[in-house]
Amino acid sequence: MHDEVRMHVRSEQVDVVLLRRAVDSFVDLLRASDRGEWVVSELRLGSIITAARPGADNDIDVHREFDRIISGLAVLSNAPIAPEGWSDDMLKGVADLVEVTETTGVDGIQLSFGESDPLLVTTQTCRNARRALESGPVSLGAVTGQVDRFYSRGNRHELGLVDEATNVTITLRYGRAIEEDARSLIGQRVTAWGLIQRTPGGKKRDMRLDGFKIAAPRSGLGVDDMVGLYGPDWTGGISSVDWVRGQRDD
Repeated sequence: MHDEVRMHVRSEQVDVVLLRRAVDSFVDLLRASDRGEWVVSELRLGSIITAARPGADNDIDVHREFDRIISGLAVLSNAPIAPEGWSDDMLKGVADLVEVTETTGVDGIQLSFGESDPLLVTTQTCRNARRALESGPVSLGAVTGQVDRFYSRGNRHELGLVDEATNVTITLRYGRAIEEDARSLIGQRVTAWGLIQRTPGGKKRDMRLDGFKIAAPRSGLGVDDMVGLYGPDWTGGISSVDWVRGQRDD
């Protein structure tokens, strides 16, 4: 099914502890990505096959969510880096799968999203998710950039802001009380301040938003814009060196 998420734990035998760990981790990953209702569409034993799809009242954009999870798993398969748009709860859902991957007799875990090819979730992927969760430095600070994303569902309220200093999007987490103000910021250049959570490597990851203001549009000319600005004879016929020397003498 195009809107179905499926997990396949390949194992020689399934005891109740493995079943609980697998299902709990599967549910945690889904609920962390989207707080709406998910309904079980399939559950089989032998090897564990679990599938779920959005409920009737869940208007989630499944393709967008699936793309976010798939791209994030690809990042985590290679490095302990928090993927763009992933919450700590999503990272924890993957990290907790290590209890399944390291269970004796488990050959591997495959996750399928819609009609995409299955993705193999390895122990290394899970360990990278755990390392990405490790607390980095936390400090008060401010960030300026353009707001390019708004998300509000359940207990999750977020804005995405492209930090002008790094050209990387960081997540701004805000309270429900400023929902309407937050929604109006899409496309705006904003200076936001609050408590910044960094990765273990020191990169800004997300911010607990305490306040913000609309920033003035960026102004000023770049070097390329200055070329030819004064015309070919702006020194009055003397060399640029003599012109600068004359300014100093004055």
